[in-house]
Amino acid sequence: MTKQESRRHYRIVRSEIEPETASTWSRQMAADLSARLRARSFSGVLFLYAALPGEPDLLSYLKSFLSHAPFHVALPRSRAGGEMDFFLWNPTDDLDEGSFGVREPKADAIIVFPRAGDCAVVPALAVDKDLFRLGYGGGYYDRWLAEFKPRLGFVAAAVFPPCQGAAELPREPHDLPVDFCLKTTQSV
Repeated sequence: MTKQESRRHYRIVRSEIEPETASTWSRQMAADLSARLRARSFSGVLFLYAALPGEPDLLSYLKSFLSHAPFHVALPRSRAGGEMDFFLWNPTDDLDEGSFGVREPKADAIIVFPRAGDCAVVPALAVDKDLFRLGYGGGYYDRWLAEFKPRLGFVAAAVFPPCQGAAELPREPHDLPVDFCLKTTQSV
């Protein structure tokens, strides 16, 4: 299966997940992430994302935790040429609607780049057994990870259980694996 065929397949799989189930899994992934951050006494920058419809929505379940966390959160803003930058965000800040309907930090937010030990959670349509992720095809996260992954303490994928553990997804030389997938109580 090509990347395009795989994307089409996993979009269908994801579209068949009931909203209540997706909400439960999102809440469980958010709990897994917060537990991992507490266990590490994390105090850097957490690079996160604002979910599109149908994606795991961690922000909704992390807002209270993030309001009192001993670390900063950064969310992406896309820019021309398939690039993106991350900007500091506070749970009390409003988000603008940006490209592709993605909610983004305000234009006057402070840009931030990963430093040693920071962490990132990236969205994925699917993740295979070797932890290679299938994105949406724009390459935004691929380019960002290629530049910054060596600095990050971990990169976790937020992906719904039916889209985890594929035998092997199509990949290209520039694709990088994530370190783990956020967990739900459903086994895959």
